[in-house]
Amino acid sequence: MTTNHVLKEKLDKIFSKALSIMMREFKNSQLRSALIIIAGKLPPKLVPYLSHQCLSKLQKLSDTDSVKEDFSALIQTTCSWGQMKGLLDLIQEWLTDGMKTKLNSSLNSKQSKRSQQVRFREEVIPKPMLALKFLLFVIEQPNCRALLLNKYQSNIIGILEQLKFVLNLLEQRLTVGLKRLQYADDTFLQAAYYLYIRINLLLYVGVHSENDEGIVVSLEEIMKQFCTWAQNIIVPVFNNQNSSEKAIRKRHSSDSKENSITFSCNLLEHLFTLTHTYLLMFKINETQYYLLSELFHCCFTNVHSLKLLPIIIKCLIQIVSVNLSTNHDIQQTIHESFKFLLETLVTLATSKSDTHTLTLILNSSRLHMSNLLSTIYEFSTHRGTMLSCFFQTILTAILSELSFASEQNDINEVPSNFQNIKLVSLWLLNIIFKKPFLIRYFLKELHTFTQSKPDTFKNYHQFYSLLYLLNTLNYSPKCFKSEMKDLWLYIKQSDIFPSQTALDAEDDIGVKLSIKGNITSLNMKLCDQAE
Repeated sequence: MTTNHVLKEKLDKIFSKALSIMMREFKNSQLRSALIIIAGKLPPKLVPYLSHQCLSKLQKLSDTDSVKEDFSALIQTTCSWGQMKGLLDLIQEWLTDGMKTKLNSSLNSKQSKRSQQVRFREEVIPKPMLALKFLLFVIEQPNCRALLLNKYQSNIIGILEQLKFVLNLLEQRLTVGLKRLQYADDTFLQAAYYLYIRINLLLYVGVHSENDEGIVVSLEEIMKQFCTWAQNIIVPVFNNQNSSEKAIRKRHSSDSKENSITFSCNLLEHLFTLTHTYLLMFKINETQYYLLSELFHCCFTNVHSLKLLPIIIKCLIQIVSVNLSTNHDIQQTIHESFKFLLETLVTLATSKSDTHTLTLILNSSRLHMSNLLSTIYEFSTHRGTMLSCFFQTILTAILSELSFASEQNDINEVPSNFQNIKLVSLWLLNIIFKKPFLIRYFLKELHTFTQSKPDTFKNYHQFYSLLYLLNTLNYSPKCFKSEMKDLWLYIKQSDIFPSQTALDAEDDIGVKLSIKGNITSLNMKLCDQAE
């Protein structure tokens, strides 16, 4: 051991001499980061010209223009030289100023407060945005994060106390509006909110083991606080969209480029993204899912907040994969969320308020919804009732959209291709018809649906929607023709099939002709002999 220690000292001295020569190229931006990282591998006393300047160089970076490449090497070297406390002090001081709400409270320069390891005292201009960038890098870099959790928990808790003030600022931003927020624009508020949630989870998940039941309860309590706060502060923005947007635009249109809906969506996206990470490690209970589902439902009701659909579905996938096969209460609640989602999508699609935006959202969510249905199928195969509920809900949504379109005279003929079907229906069918096992189950449930819910098709518009769906399915090369033929033969023999006399007596000529045309088309495609 002694021999190795002596050898290391000799090597350090040799490298320090070599490094002093290499440092002549320090001004070369392409070599600077590599030189700093090499220096970080040596004891700081061997490179005093750099070890005494790391924090100073970090402090002089631009608050708004600095990127990760500008400070990553300096922070890693600072941490490896045992100067993390000085860095954390700097972060905490800048954040303290960043949370101030009055313009004149942060204009005066302050004397910097540093630990004894820092060998300078000079005027410090607060740079809260840069502090957040430093903090994010520290918790994302594995070595820095491990050092932070092992030796500097008290410091990170102090920083967390400052970050908590972002909740007060956000509440004012979303409710009464702030005319002047020095060092606290929307970008800063969103980044601070994200880090506040993430560091809370990091402290509880990173320091303690999952087997510690007390810690799990504490983590559940934290998630409850996050969801409750969002429900009380963010959700009202969606509920009062029109009045809130007009009022906020008048009060601080020059302070923020984002309207209240977009800003609130960004906050919820941070919460849902980190919640998804949490769900990868812990099971969720009924209370927690109920809180989450309320937030999900609020996002479904507005076409702008619906852009969060991909991350919401990812959360649902994780909940399904962990809980669906064992927790009956959560099964029911997940199905209720799924049902509410499809009902809302159909309502938005039929209202035609912003079809272009809705189309973009659905396209961005297609893969996630496919994964959700596959996960439900996988975990529910041995529980046919549960799986059936989800597919019955899909069928209800499709037939509802088509029936409404028929009533509005948006569809009044035989479909000419698979793409003729309406927006949400096409989205769902494109997802299902990518996987044969989902196609077969969908046709099975369609057969069951017509048997178990004959009253659904008493109205001719509803019956026409069924025929229109069947004709559309026939255009897919992946559709199982034998199952389709069996289904069509059953429908023709069932009570839901109208008699010729009743159909001729129908006053609505449009729907009457549409039904007859679709019946003829189905007979030609599915039966060798038309009746």
